[in-house]
Amino acid sequence: MGIESSMSSQEAIHTLSEVVNGRHESEPVEEISPVAVFEDQASPTSDSAPCDASPASPTASNNALANSVSGLPEFDMSYLDGTSQVSDIGEILLDLSASSAADILPSNYDPASSELFPSLFPSISSYPPSLDSTSKLALQFFIDHTTQLILCEKPGISNIWRGVVLQLAHSDELVMDGILAAGSVHMLPNITQDSTMMRQPNSYLSKALKGVKRELEDWRKNDVKTATQTSRLMLVMSLLTIRELLAGNQFGTLDVHLRGIQPIARVLASQYNGKDTEVAANLLELNACLQFISCLRFLGNDKRDLYSLLSMIQEGRLELLKSQETFGTSFGCTLDLLEMLPALHRFYSSRELEISSGRDLGCTSAFRSLLNKISLWQPAPLDFDVSVHRHTGAWWNEVGGYVGDLGKTIWQDAQRPSTATLANQQAMVSSALVYKNVFILFLYSAYLRIPADFHRLSSAVEPYVDESLGYLEEISGGTWANACWWVTIVIGSFTSTVEQRARLQQILQSSTFHVPLVDSGLKLLTSIWEAPERNFGFQGIFNYSELNGSICFG
Repeated sequence: MGIESSMSSQEAIHTLSEVVNGRHESEPVEEISPVAVFEDQASPTSDSAPCDASPASPTASNNALANSVSGLPEFDMSYLDGTSQVSDIGEILLDLSASSAADILPSNYDPASSELFPSLFPSISSYPPSLDSTSKLALQFFIDHTTQLILCEKPGISNIWRGVVLQLAHSDELVMDGILAAGSVHMLPNITQDSTMMRQPNSYLSKALKGVKRELEDWRKNDVKTATQTSRLMLVMSLLTIRELLAGNQFGTLDVHLRGIQPIARVLASQYNGKDTEVAANLLELNACLQFISCLRFLGNDKRDLYSLLSMIQEGRLELLKSQETFGTSFGCTLDLLEMLPALHRFYSSRELEISSGRDLGCTSAFRSLLNKISLWQPAPLDFDVSVHRHTGAWWNEVGGYVGDLGKTIWQDAQRPSTATLANQQAMVSSALVYKNVFILFLYSAYLRIPADFHRLSSAVEPYVDESLGYLEEISGGTWANACWWVTIVIGSFTSTVEQRARLQQILQSSTFHVPLVDSGLKLLTSIWEAPERNFGFQGIFNYSELNGSICFG
């Protein structure tokens, strides 16, 4: 999933436009099924099987998994085509019909506090008058649930999806369409069987896609592309990508969304001036993070993701992101580690050639060197600059900011990070350590690849799996668990005992992932756990993707 380095912006945009053209302009928007958007589209991966465009549903393998590990959650995705029996939430809709602006705010929102939502929500005095009751509900689900999954909590940085993005949506219909398309993924399992309500989520997606098509065409034609136009376009395309992620890559079009974003991201980065561009910084980091995660698997002969990643690195976009105050809302403290990923893929290719040719290409030495480098890596947490505090303290003392030891102690206590901040920092570090272990699992899996090495591989990865499960249990239920969705699935693919799989099941049950994305991950794990023992880990994931044509890395 990605964009070939040789593909032009125009070609990439045309790819997404062709997908949108899968809908007929003459059809009423509310009557269009989301499947029609992507039907008859060839897989962009030349070596993989065509994507299955039919809605997913619980399978026998899901049931077998539920029986083997008691309490494992099952997710009925048939509601995505409007056929499911779903719970009645008429009371919620009645409440919404008489709601005020305060009703759409998160339950922990304090108007007197600027820590999370600095002076943004007060400008949203009411729902946009164009929103019906179902759309208001989708907006509420976006605020209360979807926004918690997009960015991680970095102390001192507001969540743009709950702030400035909502402010933009209040006056921008296309941004609102993107928000409703994303929020409806959380809403769908909870709406009634009312036929109009069941069709509206499809309408949001259709309307947003058509709007993006028009904007892409205008953007492509303009010789001078303003930063505002580019940011707006990337924002809506990012919302559609998020929608596809949360839906578990149901239609196999996640790669198309990412491919369409790349030329926009490239132009946006070139326009970036570091001023009043909090949204741009967050969007660029989110996109870059997805590019890295899409490569955290065996790629086989299709290296387009890797080429896209290398192109992004060579263009200097990562250095740009590192210089921003908002940096870390998607990457946390893992970027230095993730930048080793191209080296792991080079090792994978060398080892593959070494095995097939029977020649010694120095892979044993390279394995030891990479293992040592990854093992020595330690995440650098958020830096609370003590020197700045000392300098500020001296200044306060000179102007009488505090008097005596007691006053100084009170001031110093006020400067220390809060307990919540420290806990969040520790969760960020724990999530980075999970990534570190997954990199080691990748390296071992790339090296010990012949059948005779199976038991050596199983023995080598066991302690890393157990340690990672411990870290995942620590951060379960928090926002940093969201950043670990894909590596959680990778760790799960290496589990071999009932106890390990039960722990993983508990992690998923207590997570904030209750969207179809969970179902897609469980289907993948079920396939691996029920397969012969040698079909596990990264190789098992690769085999699954080859068989099914697509996966969702979350």
